[in-house]
Amino acid sequence: MKKLNKMVRATSIAVSVAAASTVFAQGTLEEIVVTAQKRDQSLKDVPISVAIVTGDKILEQGFNDLQEITSFTPGVLIEQGESRNATVRIRGIDSASDNVAFEQAVAVFNDGVYYGRSLQSTAGIYDITQVEVLYGPQPVYFGQSAIGGLISYSSQRPGDELGGYVVAESGSDAFMKLEGAVNIPLSENWAVR
Repeated sequence: MKKLNKMVRATSIAVSVAAASTVFAQGTLEEIVVTAQKRDQSLKDVPISVAIVTGDKILEQGFNDLQEITSFTPGVLIEQGESRNATVRIRGIDSASDNVAFEQAVAVFNDGVYYGRSLQSTAGIYDITQVEVLYGPQPVYFGQSAIGGLISYSSQRPGDELGGYVVAESGSDAFMKLEGAVNIPLSENWAVR
């Protein structure tokens, strides 16, 4: 009876391993494209520490701003200050100062446009492709304000298929949110979103 139990266990382990290898063989990973060096590149070709939150994850989790995304990005913290200022930290590096004339140590970019004041990083976000967080000094590609790193997010671009989405939320304290986007191809080379 003990031999039979050992054979059954060995057989079930072999079947489990075979099933798992079949699943991994069928499933392929999508290529992650980042703009960490000011051009579209595969993440595996970029020699920089990068954290990415996709637009699908942003919609799925109901994130409304970058401050909420920091729960998915280790080492990143965005805090709203008392005086119309916010503090953006990556791995503890920031330029915590109430002086609005100081440049921030963590740069924030939206569609390649630099947000020069940290308060702009607390603005709402919607219809985002992905958020990239680049850790460590990045002044070579992104200027002196990227000493601590940078946060870059990009909006969805118009595509060649008709589609869209709508998200409606409500909550306590009279919170209501309605967000949506429609993608309309006009011709082979033109589309509107």
